[in-house]
Amino acid sequence: MTARTIKSLIACVTLFAVLFTGCGGDFTTTVHAQPTTDPNSRFYGKYLFVGHGNNANGTRPFYEHGWAIADGAGNWILHSMSSNERADGNPQSIAGRGTYQLNFTGAGTETQQNVSEGLCAVMPPPDQFPPPQCADHAALFISSDGAFGSIVAMENGSTWEVVLTRDPEPVPARGFLASCKLVTGSIQGCDDLWQQPLGFN
Repeated sequence: MTARTIKSLIACVTLFAVLFTGCGGDFTTTVHAQPTTDPNSRFYGKYLFVGHGNNANGTRPFYEHGWAIADGAGNWILHSMSSNERADGNPQSIAGRGTYQLNFTGAGTETQQNVSEGLCAVMPPPDQFPPPQCADHAALFISSDGAFGSIVAMENGSTWEVVLTRDPEPVPARGFLASCKLVTGSIQGCDDLWQQPLGFN
């Protein structure tokens, strides 16, 4: 086959492609590639949280605030300070740890083990839902850039919601909370970035 014949074939193929796509509309197909990163990675960093709702038996409203730290790999912890959870009205520091699962839209669920539930808070995997369980279970939503989020209760008899705002402070590499354990009211076995405020009980 001569060079001239090859050029003629290329010209014919090109002309056919122009005519084919220009005569009846768009025959192209757009393929949207699924993101290759773990969707859990968008919940990563140190977040200020503010929550409110009703206490477990629904007798009165409560609010709490503190820090939630997520490791971008499905683990998170929190340290909250609530001014109205204790019967005497004194402030209280509450530690919790848990797991979360997000999809590629940033929506998912979280399960949180709480110190207030004592030994029952240490829940063997996999997370138990629906009840009986010994932890909070909620819907979790994280923005596409990971800067904001919310948590909304999914439990019967309990209504609460939390707003999350990420602090720009650097945190360790992804997965740094995997070794955390909830033991007698505190998070142990890892550096969870928490420092108790001086004079706070």
